[in-house]
Amino acid sequence: APAPLRPAFEAARQPLPVPLAELLRRTTQTPEQVRQTVSSESGRLPPLRPATADAQEKAAAEKSADKAATEKALADARLDAEAKLAEATKGAKEAIAESKRRVYAERNARVALLELRLRSKAISEEEYKAQLADLRKEFAQ
Repeated sequence: APAPLRPAFEAARQPLPVPLAELLRRTTQTPEQVRQTVSSESGRLPPLRPATADAQEKAAAEKSADKAATEKALADARLDAEAKLAEATKGAKEAIAESKRRVYAERNARVALLELRLRSKAISEEEYKAQLADLRKEFAQ
């Protein structure tokens, strides 16, 4: 045999890890029975021939590539979530600041209106003080 094929022929001469009678018993059943047998942990057969070093290296490389891709996807998802959280937090802070500005502006406008009424003598000093106290209670000051 040619030199590159010699290891494959040598491996084929080695006996199978499972007796031939057992293999025949398991595989001559109906397809449904074979599927049930093989799907159970006790019914699984070991590989008939050990994997070559190249196949094992390729499987290990694929597994590490899959793991790296999964980790990258997880890291990307985490970064996206953190960016969305930061954006939402920023938006919430801006909304709170805008709300406070509006409350402050409304309070100042109402105080100015009260002072205008007092100067125009539309209300007395006592009414002004009472309404100002009510206004401060309303705005929790």
